[in-house]
Amino acid sequence: MIEERGAPESPLFSVIIPTHGRPVYLNEALQSVLDQTLDDFEVVIVDDASPEPIDPPDDTRMKMIYRTENGGAGAARNTGLENARGRYVTFLDDDDRYEPRRLEMSLEGLKRAPLSLCWMRRIGEKAEHTVRDRLLEGNVHETILDLPVPHLGSVTIAREVAPMFDPTFRLTQDVEWWIRVSESVPVATVQEVGYRLRIHHGPRLSKQTAQRLHFCRLLLDKHADYFEAHPRAAARQWQRAGLLASKLSDYPEARRAFAHSLRLKPQRRTLWHFALTLPHPRGRKATPGEKERV
Repeated sequence: MIEERGAPESPLFSVIIPTHGRPVYLNEALQSVLDQTLDDFEVVIVDDASPEPIDPPDDTRMKMIYRTENGGAGAARNTGLENARGRYVTFLDDDDRYEPRRLEMSLEGLKRAPLSLCWMRRIGEKAEHTVRDRLLEGNVHETILDLPVPHLGSVTIAREVAPMFDPTFRLTQDVEWWIRVSESVPVATVQEVGYRLRIHHGPRLSKQTAQRLHFCRLLLDKHADYFEAHPRAAARQWQRAGLLASKLSDYPEARRAFAHSLRLKPQRRTLWHFALTLPHPRGRKATPGEKERV
């Protein structure tokens, strides 16, 4: 069901917000869009079968779409893309927020490429952790997975070239999407913080380690050709799989993943994690570092 509430016919931007059962955070996210310095936009809110229906602010730029079955963020973003009417589309998670110049600053990058990126900072708990900002320009297909991919909330892309998400990826969907979009779409980076990622203890699918490991493996399988041609990216994904398996205490699986990574790109850090998964001389297994980021 779609409720448009008088949304503009041809806005410059469509801000796509998938949401599921987080109305308090959602209200703050929506307000951060309404506070933009540029007001030529529509907000496409996709309620992914929340337990309680979402009631957004009464604003003519809001378009509300209710999904009857929960399909995950990828499926919800696809619903948003199918119903977006803006020349450009952006993404905002329901527990994050935009800086006031988020949309305006993206126009600077869009002068150089059909995909514009801004930088991101964390807010909330453990917000002091550093975010690695990447200065990406032009064709980035060869290097996009060498480091963490840019958060989808930092992306502004021309709607005509924006690919759909693969809904089978409940997690790692951003990485999978970046492999495909970077194949044909050049990018430009605006060196300004436009997106705020909230760190909190509330529900977040990305905290489910077993699911993360499953989709990490699925990514390696689906894009086997890409990873074969890009050993540095493959080594990083296998290292990530090893860290996730270690968190699950699946040490044989972790050893296999770390061994793959080491064959592709020997690293002292990976070797150290591999060693932690080996049986202890007295019959115990060492516990991998809990603070290791995966």
